Amino acid sequence: MDGDQVIYIVLCLAIVICTIYEINKWTKNVWFSIVFVAGSVILLLSHIWHVIWGEELASMCDTVLDTQWVGWSQCPWDWNNLIDSYEITVMIEVTIIEILFISHLAAYFKCKLKPWAIVLITYSSIQIAAAIMLSIFSYEILKEYVDYFNIFGIIICFQKSIVLLTRSKHEIQNTALKEPLISRHR
Repeated sequence: MDGDQVIYIVLCLAIVICTIYEINKWTKNVWFSIVFVAGSVILLLSHIWHVIWGEELASMCDTVLDTQWVGWSQCPWDWNNLIDSYEITVMIEVTIIEILFISHLAAYFKCKLKPWAIVLITYSSIQIAAAIMLSIFSYEILKEYVDYFNIFGIIICFQKSIVLLTRSKHEIQNTALKEPLISRHR
């Protein structure tokens, strides 16, 4: 890992911690703060990382034709494919974070969604669909798609941040879920 990557990671950690702290001051809901930051800020920083330093393509192995769809599944198993590839790692990361974001928003508003929450859910759904395509496209398409995926992801995550942060502090506080999603008492 290069020095500039370490600096970026430290900067990202500071941004994430400060954002969670600030959002939590508004909402008084740690879970919402963490999920919001994961679904917008962390994914935004992840897309920026991938634009600057990139990520491996699992389907680059010699046993797969460039035009074969879901080509990564035909490659020999490699630990690096699991932890450092668009087709597996990034797809799983984005999908899980966005599903948590959507489910938390739905629970947060107890299924009485505000129009701006529907916009956030729509953005997250688009991001999930784009991420799933990472696992489906052939290597030939994927070589170009990953750049568009990251730029598009930056725009989506930035928009999600703006949508929430432009809500008034009063509006967010009045819609906050007062108890955590996972109850300690069953």
